[in-house]
Amino acid sequence: MGILTGCGSSKTATKGLVELTIASSNNAHGVSLDPRIDYTAGVPVSMGVCETLFKLNNETLKVEPHLADTYTHPDEYTWEITLRDGISFTSGEPLTAEAAKAALEYSLAGIERLDKILDLKSLEAEGQVLTIKTNSPAATLPSLLTDASTIIYDTKAGSDYARQIVGTGPYILESMDDEGNCELVKNKAYWQGEPAADLVHTKWITNGNALALALQSGELDYAEIAPADMPLFENKADYQVTGYDSHRTYFLFLNPENTFTTDPALRKALCYSIDRDSYIASIFNGNGTKTTACFPAWSGFSADISAEDYDLEKAKQILSVAGYQDSNGDGNLEKDGKEVSLSLMTYAGNPEFPVLCEVIQDQLATLGIHSEIVVSDGIVNDLKKGNWNIATYGYNTLSLGDSYNFLQPVFYTDAFSNFTHFSNPQVDALLDEMKETADMEKRKELSIEV
Repeated sequence: MGILTGCGSSKTATKGLVELTIASSNNAHGVSLDPRIDYTAGVPVSMGVCETLFKLNNETLKVEPHLADTYTHPDEYTWEITLRDGISFTSGEPLTAEAAKAALEYSLAGIERLDKILDLKSLEAEGQVLTIKTNSPAATLPSLLTDASTIIYDTKAGSDYARQIVGTGPYILESMDDEGNCELVKNKAYWQGEPAADLVHTKWITNGNALALALQSGELDYAEIAPADMPLFENKADYQVTGYDSHRTYFLFLNPENTFTTDPALRKALCYSIDRDSYIASIFNGNGTKTTACFPAWSGFSADISAEDYDLEKAKQILSVAGYQDSNGDGNLEKDGKEVSLSLMTYAGNPEFPVLCEVIQDQLATLGIHSEIVVSDGIVNDLKKGNWNIATYGYNTLSLGDSYNFLQPVFYTDAFSNFTHFSNPQVDALLDEMKETADMEKRKELSIEV
């Protein structure tokens, strides 16, 4: 569950300006807005600085044109997208197909995840028409162009995208300091109408406790609050609380290629030692649902899948049969003469994850398994290095309204987010077919089979 907490009244300056101070979106890649660095473009989108050609309808998860006006699909390798007339970047430059082409060429050159999914052959621009050609059929290309990494921005307005980016959105980024705090003013000429707030100040706060304190002190008007901190704000007259299903799934990845977790028996025992019900009740304050699948049941992208229930005695039995024992009586298990020690990798961008790891660490200790918690500053790069046994990870599995955009990066052989190096020829073949299939019911069938 994503939980958003907003202060009941905005700060209003005496000169009549409406000002908002909000917490900036967390970013696992550090303080940068550069759209060539994967996932960083979500920050200029959430601040209202940049927009995409298409957008996802929050209610229906259907893809709708946004900066795009219309589009055609003359053949399975070609998409012709006509941009809206009369839209300008906040630099004053008009939004043209050439401007969109330049932005996409820069961004996509650095994003392996999208590059593999799009399989782009060429981008061509003429007037307001952007033509996209792919090497293989991409049946859901408009969906891919709702991804925040495909934001459209004015490449002529400068090249230091880490600190400054110029888009078409309702707000203009005036400055960004070394800590990631930003100052924004409203775009009075915004193509969808003048925004409500005159000034927006964003603060880069990734620590959950600091976020809650900043909201309590009045330093922030709006923030996304960890479920564990919700009792501080619920049923309080000064705060308005909104909760929603964010489609975000929290994962524990087990690494089959590093030290002790190469043993299938140990991985099986770990599955029985994960008490998901207690995590939801305590760490997440009841704001969440236990799942055995990657997607919500209502989405139609997954069938019922069985999973191990929490059973500590079963876990101990598996370990004993597999030869794990405490031969010296120090409370720690050994295997083949080596004391079992696991690396628990997490990141602070999700404030509940370090707490979750502490709880898991205690539960592993009851099994006789020692573990060390490592808090990563760049979780994607660290997971790719492979020096971990268990890792926490949050993934919006329906981020673009479709399961493919999760399944391909995570489970396709050698894909961008395939941190466990999973490889299965049948899965690869099903995902290849899914990439070329436009019919939604057929896509759901393929997703369920995967």
